[in-house]
Amino acid sequence: SGLIPLRTRLSSAAVGRRADFARVGFLRCAMGVQLWLVFLGAAMMAHAGYGLMAEKQAADLLGEGVSAVSSQVFVEVLVGAAMALWGGIGDFKPIRVDDPKKPRWESLHGRPDFYCYNTRAKMIRPLLESTLPTPPS
Repeated sequence: SGLIPLRTRLSSAAVGRRADFARVGFLRCAMGVQLWLVFLGAAMMAHAGYGLMAEKQAADLLGEGVSAVSSQVFVEVLVGAAMALWGGIGDFKPIRVDDPKKPRWESLHGRPDFYCYNTRAKMIRPLLESTLPTPPS
């Protein structure tokens, strides 16, 4: 095993990783979206719809009207929707562009919380105070 060139060992490791990704690739997309969770949530909502249709047909056979949705269908729709939405979220992105997971060395000295902006907008206040009437107290 020591006589195998480094390039061959690296390429075989890459092939192994590609094979591992191919096995799970249809369930997982880029950026951490968990498609199995999306499919399971959609299946739960479809099952809840089927249950609601069955309840309606049973009520029609008995001559009663469906007045409300059963709690089982309601909970199944809520849980299914939550699962589908959670599976589709993926990786959470930082709020600011300056907050990456691994900070770059160029941005280590920047502190955007301490920026001070002096603009010409401070000249608008006296103009507004002189033209607008004072509010009643």
